[in-house]
Amino acid sequence: MVPFADLCEEENGNTRIINEGDQFLGYLSYNKNNIIGKGTFKTAHLASLKWVSSSPSSGLGAKISEPITVAMKRPYDDSKQSQLVKRFNYADESRKVITEGTLLGWADSLLQFAYAFINDFITKKRPSDPPFSIPQLRFVKGAIAYSEKSLDNATKLPSTTSHHAAYLLEELLPMDQQFIKYIHNADAVPLQELDEPGYEIGVFLCFIQHVQFMCTHGQAYISDFQGLWSYFMFIKLY
Repeated sequence: MVPFADLCEEENGNTRIINEGDQFLGYLSYNKNNIIGKGTFKTAHLASLKWVSSSPSSGLGAKISEPITVAMKRPYDDSKQSQLVKRFNYADESRKVITEGTLLGWADSLLQFAYAFINDFITKKRPSDPPFSIPQLRFVKGAIAYSEKSLDNATKLPSTTSHHAAYLLEELLPMDQQFIKYIHNADAVPLQELDEPGYEIGVFLCFIQHVQFMCTHGQAYISDFQGLWSYFMFIKLY
């Protein structure tokens, strides 16, 4: 995770969120009929990821040699009113996937930025821990994957090294737990009522939004929080 202050100091829009120098080789397989979710802009499939080269030291599947199950997300063209999923050409697909991955990196950095503010305030203003618990939340870990051949009909590796498809891989959330949407992207208030599960988390996330908005002088905050108790995904970054 790149500290938010470092991101803001980067020149020429080079955020360094995605380090193209950190590349790892792996096998990614999925069943195209096994869709676990379809949103407005992208589909999500269960996929199996196994590192062939040395695994990354941090992030998705860090230091794991056995196959892991991940959520594989891929954008599609929703401008066509059809039941069939129409994929983008590789150039457009790659650009959209990189945008999603970059936003995930910025959102994670912004969240840690807010926690740093909280910890700094407690250290300076209170000699002891506060008389309440502070939720420890995080975003899912992710990675961008490039396929040497379309996974829909892959039988063997191609003779060239050109890319054919791009995917956003995300840590798979436990599917046996309740998925909760805490804050809608159009309202800075919890979606739950006072007596409903998740209300206190929603209030805390509203506070996180306030810290981010004020400390960035109204330039950025995370919206549309949804996920599980210890994991979060995001939709938009403002």
